[in-house]
Amino acid sequence: MLWITGCASRITGWDFAEQALDAARAEASRQGLEAAFEHRNVLDPPPPDKLGRFDVVLSVGCLALACRDASMFDRALHNLVATTRFGGRIVLLEPIHEGRLLRRMLALGEQKWCARAERAGLLKLESRRMCFVPSRLLLAFVELPPALVNPLFRAGERVLSRLPRALRLADYTLLLFERQVPPFSVG
Repeated sequence: MLWITGCASRITGWDFAEQALDAARAEASRQGLEAAFEHRNVLDPPPPDKLGRFDVVLSVGCLALACRDASMFDRALHNLVATTRFGGRIVLLEPIHEGRLLRRMLALGEQKWCARAERAGLLKLESRRMCFVPSRLLLAFVELPPALVNPLFRAGERVLSRLPRALRLADYTLLLFERQVPPFSVG
């Protein structure tokens, strides 16, 4: 889970796993980024000083794995929304499936995610399927030069974009939302 406030130079990362935070700190240091990392759970209410503070909130694979049912999802989504300023963006890159893949993922389809997000005060700006190709997993464990990896990756993306049936292999969905300003009430 990553929360970003202000501009890209002020990054705050939250995760419930200390090992993930240690890895993020090390990577930020290698990249020369100034970032703060905190141990937090998306299911716990955010601290009062974080409410409405972030311009961009990014969740990668967190909600589908942290939430076992729709009520947990609603609670986690509410916490994300609460930390996002009005007009801010929430980006979810999640394995969204109707079925419970490996009995570990939230069994809600994309339409249900979007309907719940709308009820939480979010406007969907974009939805895109992200394909998972098992051969890409091999590249995650082998350090190959970018001069080799980048053209191979781009070629694979072109092939997938020309094969509509390949979208059925999509493992992740990218959802982009904007936090809506509540309607002005008179009286």
